[in-house]
Amino acid sequence: MEPLNRSEKVLVQINDWAQKNLLHQGKKWHGQINRFEELKPQIKLLLSELGFIDTVFPHFKEYKGFFIHGALLPRGRFLLYYLVKQWRQEEGVRFSHIYFLSRKRLLKENKTIFLDDSKSPLKIRKDCSVPLEFPKNEREMIQLVWK
Repeated sequence: MEPLNRSEKVLVQINDWAQKNLLHQGKKWHGQINRFEELKPQIKLLLSELGFIDTVFPHFKEYKGFFIHGALLPRGRFLLYYLVKQWRQEEGVRFSHIYFLSRKRLLKENKTIFLDDSKSPLKIRKDCSVPLEFPKNEREMIQLVWK
């Protein structure tokens, strides 16, 4: 992996690298899989140091923001459930902003899957109306789940 350039925002640089080298499927996907396998130990160490692999509980009671990483529907629901659970605890975690780090990855989920919360700890509100238009991509999906 290329060394991080200290003049750039680290998150932006990591995201750019991942977008270029790991996440784009297509003609080059098989070559990317091999490249990922070669870098897997380094990436796993980095993700572990950043707290993305093992469960990390909040160290403070107040933060400026909370990051929700891009995910497909089941994981997105779980991440938002975790956020709500942390907030609702007695003397729970507080934050002033929520940052959704998602992209326009097309979804494979259909309307029936969106309306089925039986396998999710985050239930659909009883007063929630069925949307006229269902999300087409990851970004629209996480926004709908948050509402």
